[in-house]
Amino acid sequence: MTRSSSLLPVLSPLAVRLAGLWMLAGALSKLFLGNPMELPEPIRDVLFGPELNFRLAIAVELALGTLTLLLPRIAWPFLTAVIAVFLGLLVKLWIDGAEDCGCFGSRWPIPPWGMIAIDGTLLVAMLSLRPWSAIAAAAGTRSRLITWVFVAAIGAAAPFLLIEKGPEQRPYAPTDGGPPLEAWSLPSRSEWPPYRLFQTNEWKGKTLFETDLYTWYDLTLLPTENVDYIFWRETCPHCAEHFQWMAMNPSPALVVMVELDPTPGEEATVDEELVAQICPAPDWRIRLPQEIQWPCTTPQLLEVRESVIQKVWDAEMLEGRK
Repeated sequence: MTRSSSLLPVLSPLAVRLAGLWMLAGALSKLFLGNPMELPEPIRDVLFGPELNFRLAIAVELALGTLTLLLPRIAWPFLTAVIAVFLGLLVKLWIDGAEDCGCFGSRWPIPPWGMIAIDGTLLVAMLSLRPWSAIAAAAGTRSRLITWVFVAAIGAAAPFLLIEKGPEQRPYAPTDGGPPLEAWSLPSRSEWPPYRLFQTNEWKGKTLFETDLYTWYDLTLLPTENVDYIFWRETCPHCAEHFQWMAMNPSPALVVMVELDPTPGEEATVDEELVAQICPAPDWRIRLPQEIQWPCTTPQLLEVRESVIQKVWDAEMLEGRK
């Protein structure tokens, strides 16, 4: 037996566990710092929608990551399959020109080619050490499996228990078609979630008071007829481009600019003087709580006519309008 062969029983489970730890790191990063919109688009928008897919992705990664630590002999085929799927998604993101793969959230952006290099290296290292033959059946496999079921159950439940959804959407109780009677108040800070996902694609045909925007800002203070509401962030280069277009093509409607949280680690790209030209009235420029992540692509525009949202323009639609 050669020296390299004698090291296989040691190195092979180590390689599997290293790949599993990398998966656990990504899962924990998403759990405590991420949001649904940072998932790769093919995963984010299928089946159950961004919110539930986000939690399920974390649950699967936590369960599989802990399995690699306790039972690498059982875990390596599943780990291989998942990494292969990840590599396929990463290649697509790279081809599409994405700047961040979303695996570790926007606070630690990693380009798709960088994640391909890391995941590919871990996969090659794991398979080159022949885990199907090099990893012997461990003593106490049954007790380890029972332990893993318990740990995996906790891990799978974590994203559903630890990620707070925050307060329910404010109920809508209109009077004669006007705004609600009850006094508006901002939810207490103890209720603020780490992120809040606006489902703007579901807002068409509703009044502004029937949207979650009314939960976070008193819309009775703002115009609600013949007005365009624009979601933007100061670090969004697409917002800067859209505002330049707006300066050359002013809207006949009023404009309310809704500022969201800036992208972490990025500098402002929107010129304040340009913002002032487009929206000179200070009462028509509002800022949602910056301590909360508002994970939607920007800019977005709501066309509100006769108090009802007639059309929702996402970033891609606005780009095509130019």
